[in-house]
Amino acid sequence: MWSTTWLSVCLFALFFCSKYALSQRQESPIDLPPPPELHQLDGVQAAFSGLTHIRDKAAAIDQAPIPSHNHSSSPGLEDATGSLNVIQYFGNLSPWRSIPSTSYGLPEASPLVPDGCQVVQVHLLYRHGARYPAQNSNVCKFADKVYKKVSSPEGLKAYGEMKFLETWKNQLGEETLTPFGQAQLFDLGVSFQGRYGKLLKDFKPLPVFRTTSQPRMLDSALSFASGFFGSPSYPTKYHLLTQLESRGINNTLSPNKICPNSHNEISRIGMERYADRWVQKYLKGAKERLEKLVPGFELSIWDCLQMQQLCAFETVASVNGGGTSSGFCKLFTEEEWKGYSYANALQMWYISGPGSPTSAALGKGWVQEMLSRLTKKRITTFDSSVNQTIVHNETLFPLKQPMYVDATHDTVMSAVYVAMNFTNFIRSGPLPADRMPYNLVCHSHPSSSPHN
Repeated sequence: MWSTTWLSVCLFALFFCSKYALSQRQESPIDLPPPPELHQLDGVQAAFSGLTHIRDKAAAIDQAPIPSHNHSSSPGLEDATGSLNVIQYFGNLSPWRSIPSTSYGLPEASPLVPDGCQVVQVHLLYRHGARYPAQNSNVCKFADKVYKKVSSPEGLKAYGEMKFLETWKNQLGEETLTPFGQAQLFDLGVSFQGRYGKLLKDFKPLPVFRTTSQPRMLDSALSFASGFFGSPSYPTKYHLLTQLESRGINNTLSPNKICPNSHNEISRIGMERYADRWVQKYLKGAKERLEKLVPGFELSIWDCLQMQQLCAFETVASVNGGGTSSGFCKLFTEEEWKGYSYANALQMWYISGPGSPTSAALGKGWVQEMLSRLTKKRITTFDSSVNQTIVHNETLFPLKQPMYVDATHDTVMSAVYVAMNFTNFIRSGPLPADRMPYNLVCHSHPSSSPHN
């Protein structure tokens, strides 16, 4: 209802302004071509605008005396989960927000440009926006399990906070961005334009941005460009290189598709030895408590984990539709939500972070490309996920841009951090599976998170 009202107000304002501009033209003493006839107006030629003087764009990175921070997930998103703000514990499924640099052991760090310096080039690596669950994911399997029980002759009997499960249906999509996820990337583009857009002033030829062929990656890149360059003309202001995300094809934005060791048993050692053990520990009490509310339904610890996942997915899927609360969010205590956040941290650490034997190799390719862009020298050694055909092509991989923008996945960003030896991210050492460090919260890689 709110979004419909807001849209109506916007349409009214546009109509009023257009009508005002047309009426004022009749009294203008300036010798200008006559306005078009009303019946000739279309989506591009919406009104007779007269003379418009365009000045330089602002560059917030140069002009803002105080750095801007994002402390809110999204308007209305906090309310969607009830009195307990569990969004902060969604891990890599949470919307991005600013956190103090002290969290990474850098108390003196600042996003402001030091005195006497100016930004001449920027590199942005960001992940896609909020999405729906993956196809055939454990979330979908749990939904099927509930559906089969509800559809069985005896049905599903639930009580208390689990009562909603009797009529619950999985209405989530699969793989693609949610509307909120699209808005996240649009907002990121707008913000990046405000900070660094001036770098592209008078730059020729058109800049090349990159993404991969996965639908949510492509949609994220297009939403970012729409926010950065502005609609509807953004397709004419840049080139988008969409690299094929498929097994057997070198792609630094999706290197796991080319690395044979990223899918074998060795790569999963950390997941089984640490993350899985922690899940069985922190959700033991939740399983015992919740299974009493669904007699006759075999509830496992892994089902409890998927219900936490569903809270996160349903929340980010519904926020643009009014922020409908997910019934799964209220099933767990705050301590159990902290455990969920730590489970995400363990998974990132041991699957794609410093605890994985393959992370440095997976992140190496993008780091090589960044160094090539910084030094303006072509890559000559090919022992990683770098695509030789692409990086030796000036059109596809230019080396003189003041701005580089790449879209990727959270796991790739983790691998890049490892390859760049960002030791401030790993100062705590290997993460334990039998306890949760008191001062540790999963901060990295929320949806649409930018790193530059």
